[in-house]
Amino acid sequence: MNKKIKSKELCFSFPIENISYIEKYRNKEKQNYFCNETSKKSFSEIKKTDPSLISFSHLNLKNKFRLKKNNLENSYQILLEKEKRIVSQIKRYFREKGHLESCLNPIELRKNTLRKSIQSFFLKKIQNLYKIQEKRDSNNLIVNRLNKLKDLIFRMNQIYCQSIGFEYMHIEDEDQRNWIQNKIEKTCIFSKDIFETSEKIQFLSDLVSAEELEKYLAKVFPGEKRFSLEGIDVLIPMLRDIIISSEKQKITKIVLGMAHRGRINVLVNIFGKPLKKIFQKVDEMSREEFFGDVEYHYGGFSIFKIRNKTIELNLSFNPSHLEIVNPVVMGMTRGYIDKLKKNPEEILSITIHGDASVIGQGVVQETINLYKIEGYSVGGTIRIILNNQIGFTTSKKDFLRSSRYCTDIFKFTQFPIFHVNADDIESVIFVSRLALDFRKKFKKDVIIDLVGYRRRGHSEIDDPKATQPIMYRSIDQHNTSKSIYFEKLNRTDKIVNRKIFQNMIDSYRKKLNARSSLSCEATFIDDFDCMIQNSEIYPRKDLIQSENLQKILQKINSVPKNFKLHPLVKKILQNRLKISLKESPCDWATAEILAYATLMIHGFDIRISGEDVSRGTFFQRHLKVYDQVSGKELFLMKNIKDSLGTLKIWDSVLSEESILAFEYGYSLINNRSLTIWEAQFGDFSNVAQVVVDQFISSGKKKWGTQSNLVLFLPHGCEGQGPDHSSARIERYLQLCAEKNMKILIPSNPSQIYHALTDHCLMNRSNRDGTQRNPLIIFSPKSLLHHSKCRVHLKELFDSKFHSIIEEKFENEIQVDIKKIIFCCGKIYYELSKERRIIGYGAYRTLIIRIEQLYPFPQEELKDKIQKYNRVTNFIWCQEEPKNQGAWSHVKGYIRKIIPNYAHLSYFGRSKSATSSEGNYMKYKIKQKQIIQSALSSSY
Repeated sequence: MNKKIKSKELCFSFPIENISYIEKYRNKEKQNYFCNETSKKSFSEIKKTDPSLISFSHLNLKNKFRLKKNNLENSYQILLEKEKRIVSQIKRYFREKGHLESCLNPIELRKNTLRKSIQSFFLKKIQNLYKIQEKRDSNNLIVNRLNKLKDLIFRMNQIYCQSIGFEYMHIEDEDQRNWIQNKIEKTCIFSKDIFETSEKIQFLSDLVSAEELEKYLAKVFPGEKRFSLEGIDVLIPMLRDIIISSEKQKITKIVLGMAHRGRINVLVNIFGKPLKKIFQKVDEMSREEFFGDVEYHYGGFSIFKIRNKTIELNLSFNPSHLEIVNPVVMGMTRGYIDKLKKNPEEILSITIHGDASVIGQGVVQETINLYKIEGYSVGGTIRIILNNQIGFTTSKKDFLRSSRYCTDIFKFTQFPIFHVNADDIESVIFVSRLALDFRKKFKKDVIIDLVGYRRRGHSEIDDPKATQPIMYRSIDQHNTSKSIYFEKLNRTDKIVNRKIFQNMIDSYRKKLNARSSLSCEATFIDDFDCMIQNSEIYPRKDLIQSENLQKILQKINSVPKNFKLHPLVKKILQNRLKISLKESPCDWATAEILAYATLMIHGFDIRISGEDVSRGTFFQRHLKVYDQVSGKELFLMKNIKDSLGTLKIWDSVLSEESILAFEYGYSLINNRSLTIWEAQFGDFSNVAQVVVDQFISSGKKKWGTQSNLVLFLPHGCEGQGPDHSSARIERYLQLCAEKNMKILIPSNPSQIYHALTDHCLMNRSNRDGTQRNPLIIFSPKSLLHHSKCRVHLKELFDSKFHSIIEEKFENEIQVDIKKIIFCCGKIYYELSKERRIIGYGAYRTLIIRIEQLYPFPQEELKDKIQKYNRVTNFIWCQEEPKNQGAWSHVKGYIRKIIPNYAHLSYFGRSKSATSSEGNYMKYKIKQKQIIQSALSSSY
């Protein structure tokens, strides 16, 4: 204690224990009101500098020191809290933004300049936090803590800013984020070796295969388009490792879809397709039914052997229309799942995209939107982007997309996205295994962005330097992935020498020269034979007893007593019960439902998909009904307890292109089922025109694929305007040739019943010689509720499908027919009604409905009209404009079968740029003119 401070100067006593405490406190803090290192002050001086001490009592002074001690402890806690916040900021920054600083671009056209500035920012922030404490700390505790934070920055940089850019913080699900975080931060691939020597050697061998194949093809087929994989050669070892890793996850089938780039390399090195088949323009010349396609559109099948187990590989056939194969692959995958009754985990789908197309084509968004939808989910897909940083000849990002990454389209579904440098094969393999594990655990898609380059032009006949001189100057100077990885294994890992490396190359080249299969693990199955190998004979439909079908109809339309139906729905179900009792004729929807019941009894599974299909766009179907009080859903077809088959009806998302493509893919695999896609209105099917053009109508001719897909396209001009009137019959008919499809326009309930049951319950070769092909049905709208569009239930059992329906007059008297009107669809009912009203030659004009437009029933029609050899006036009547509808298709057939002296006239709307009038009154006036003109024309 300072001697100048005497007891008489104090207004309170000062116990000895307080003196020791003050001394201890002084030594620790070096700042005290009573003394310091440079001077000693008397208490009187203290009073002058700090008047608040004048009134101190002993207790107050004691509390003041205690408070000061607590404040010091609190300040240390505050320091720790600030440190924790900085640590949290560091971790969060790298987890959220680390991908921005990753070394992703192999050719380094866009160098990263952020890394040093960001690290400096955090280091400066930490140093500012400790700048005072560092000066006072004699034990270097603060320095140690500072070093630990520096180590944290270094470690986070090693994890998040190397060859992989992880994007997962946009995922809302905390479990998914934490799972990814733990996987990548605990593994820390860039700080330790996670691969065995044998694995690394295999990676190098696969890179050799990928590169040497492209060199060989360039030498043997110079100037031939092949869309080489060069620049992203790592796809081959990546796919191979995914297949091998899949076996460990008990995956039994892999369905793969990809565009043309790298397809030949995948077929040869992964699927084991013999090289002698490559570039044989028409593989099966002896098969006249196959016209073939370019090699880089072909798919294939393979059995891949792994440790005495096998995985079936299926590469989907694909047109050049980018990304459209993705929903097809999803449908094929779902087809396998449903057909084999498999857990979705056991069937893996992989889609391979281009960086420009994946964000440029809207079908990608449509497809990924399905991943959680019950009727369309497949348990997660591995999606790989071959990011060669260019789209055809456009490499400027500002011209290719409005977002930072081409993968940003996947963020709305919260898929994890892993960007990876395609020259770092070990990072690529790490990411692919991580993706497989995530997909298995969370049943969710994973995106892998393989950032590489394109060593050649868009195709091998292009010179890319004309538009990208700087990029290709850099590419020309850049080593291949094979060379880069060899240098790592040779110089860094010291496990492969140059002799071993050269032996790998020589061995593969020998196989190339022999043109044999280049994969010892995969057995390739011939494309066409595999697609059409299912030659099982389907039974002809048995004549189901009328009484049995009546009972089934009663079961289908029975609901529990306490189930509160909507009044209109209740009326419909009551009417169906009357039909079952033969108290009322059968309408369209009832006949359709009975067709499904018949097929289910025969063991067929049925899948119906489309917008509003369970209810029906026109309030006709009602396979699902809803309690108006509780909202409970009741599926009526579940009442068929003794059926061998099932019916699944899925109200789809508001999409045509992806859903139709999905159903096409489904029908390729599950060909023992009836697969139906219904458009809300037939007009909207043109949104999916590419699916019809490239797959449904031409798949068999190009690739030998067979689909039994059924399309319901509601059609009929009824004054609802150009977008709700026409399914564009003319477009589908234009695509018809070589019996590739069947086109029907049924006009009564019996016809739809037999059309659907015949499609499944006939022999594989139908009556007209066609194999089981896609079936296009132009279904009605107003006829669904038309009082005349009814049949007796008996007709469903005693009749058959009629390609042509000739009128039968009620009095069945042989009449003197002077004129024959051909038509199809609902206009028949309008002609018939008008004829009864105005009486124009009621028994002198015959109306013949053509129900099958393709294959056109020419011989059958010829037989029908031969007995009317005195008729000279033949008319084709349609409601569509002359340049639309069936006229252009049927006129050639009809002119060939009518007598030379007869005349064929057209009655319908004149040529038009739209399918119908936009005004209802104008429509009615024009429709009446057409009907009256056709009926009143001279004989």
